[in-house]
Amino acid sequence: MKCNNIREYIRKYIDGCDVFELELENEEMYIELLNFLRDKEMPELVCLRGDLHYFGLGTETNYLKAYKCYEVSANKGYDRGQSNLGWMYEYGEGCEKDEKKAFIWHEKAANQGFSNSQCSLGSFYRRGIGCERNLEKAFEWYEKAANKGHIKAQYNLALLYEHGMGCTVDSRKAFGWYKKSAERGYAKAQCNLGRLYELGEGCEKNDQKAFEWYEKAAKQDSVVAKFNLGLLYQEGKGCEKDIEKAFELLEESAEEGYVRAQCNLGIMYYNGYNCEKDLIKAFEMMEKAANQGDSEAQCNLGVLYEYGEGCEKDLNKAFEWYEKAANQGNPRAQYNLGILYSEGSGCKKDLHKALEIVKIAFENGYQKAEEFIDELIKQIEEID
Repeated sequence: MKCNNIREYIRKYIDGCDVFELELENEEMYIELLNFLRDKEMPELVCLRGDLHYFGLGTETNYLKAYKCYEVSANKGYDRGQSNLGWMYEYGEGCEKDEKKAFIWHEKAANQGFSNSQCSLGSFYRRGIGCERNLEKAFEWYEKAANKGHIKAQYNLALLYEHGMGCTVDSRKAFGWYKKSAERGYAKAQCNLGRLYELGEGCEKNDQKAFEWYEKAAKQDSVVAKFNLGLLYQEGKGCEKDIEKAFELLEESAEEGYVRAQCNLGIMYYNGYNCEKDLIKAFEMMEKAANQGDSEAQCNLGVLYEYGEGCEKDLNKAFEWYEKAANQGNPRAQYNLGILYSEGSGCKKDLHKALEIVKIAFENGYQKAEEFIDELIKQIEEID
């Protein structure tokens, strides 16, 4: 929103616009604005001076000066100053990080009806930051902010309804709040709305609408949306099948760090599915996903090391990655780990340990483990 002069800028700021919504014509006008604000004591203007220091408008970015301005404004009771001071304490900008103080200042602003802090307070209660975790209070504060049109709070409220956190599961209400947030451009809400349309949760299943909302979120660089959109292109759901476009989106998502895309792309390279078979690239993708803690990728990486596919064969590393995945409850990794223990591959041979782990794999639903359990029992009986 362009402002013709500094007085118009100040008026719109006091009316509730944020500095990133406002724009002066040139740097000289920001310098003029900062000079005008220097000796002003009105809390709204002190807070605005803090914003200029924080964002480096008319001056160099200086978090300490921003913090001091926000502190003065907050102590004079200005809700936006209190909220900004809470933000500084939350992230340790211009001051030492202090989550309890962040909570206190956000609470002050939230109690005055400031929606940014109401949303922040909801997140603090949801995660137990600066306070005891309390999902009912998280719900309460998200709802207050959502009803004021705060798009992030609307998204978070939808999440709580979807998963029954602090409230009863209600997929229709989740859908409704995601839709409100998505229609106002919040990428995470757009992506989740697409997912609900794809699954038919809280709404009628509609692949075309799922595609439309994933596409909107993907245009805002949502890595999850790019992945989901790639799968729709791959299957021709809600759109014409386009393997090249699908691969492009999955690759983008993977390169931007989305673990599911990395794992999926690794499998595609391994099998030569919709691309040229490339075991080295399969290994690279699996390694990236495994290092982010994905148990399927860790198990797959173990397989690659065990058989020397896309890498040098290394049974010690195979054991290591199977163990990581098994400790996360991955039944296939538990089964594979049991095999290594039974053979003494990459570890000391231990049939009892092998039996223990393979039994866990079977209890976790890995049916292939049943026959191996019988075989291990026979081997143990022969030795004993």
